[in-house]
Amino acid sequence: MHDEILLKNIETRPRTSIWGRGEHAIAGASKIKRWFLVLCLLALLFSGLAVSCNRGYSRSMKLPVDPAVTSTLGWGVVSGAYASVRVQPRTDSEAVALLRGGTVFACLERKIDAKGEYRGGLWYLYSDGVTRGWLHDSDVKVFTTEEQARKAALSYR
Repeated sequence: MHDEILLKNIETRPRTSIWGRGEHAIAGASKIKRWFLVLCLLALLFSGLAVSCNRGYSRSMKLPVDPAVTSTLGWGVVSGAYASVRVQPRTDSEAVALLRGGTVFACLERKIDAKGEYRGGLWYLYSDGVTRGWLHDSDVKVFTTEEQARKAALSYR
């Protein structure tokens, strides 16, 4: 009989937890655990993003020289034995002069043949004060400075 009273007391006694809140303590603890889990996952996600954004990759790209920034298109060197100077930036245009390999000149203008109608690529405007015309980029190597162009010209003569 004594055992029956103990069992009855155990069954009728409200459940308590370590926080002393009764049956609702378990639900409260699970909410806290859920928030803690969510915060941990967010912290892990943001730390992963921070690490993945810093992998040491180069974020720079070498762009062609912009004449608006440098005020010059560079210096050209005739890279073949001879190059035809043409009236218009087209292969079917009249040739007004021939330049020898190693000739150094300031590039005055640049035109792009985007459609590829006339060998494609770029055309550079040449002028020495007497002759003025266009050279195709396959006949010219372009350098940033005159000094670089003069050094390179020695190998094309």
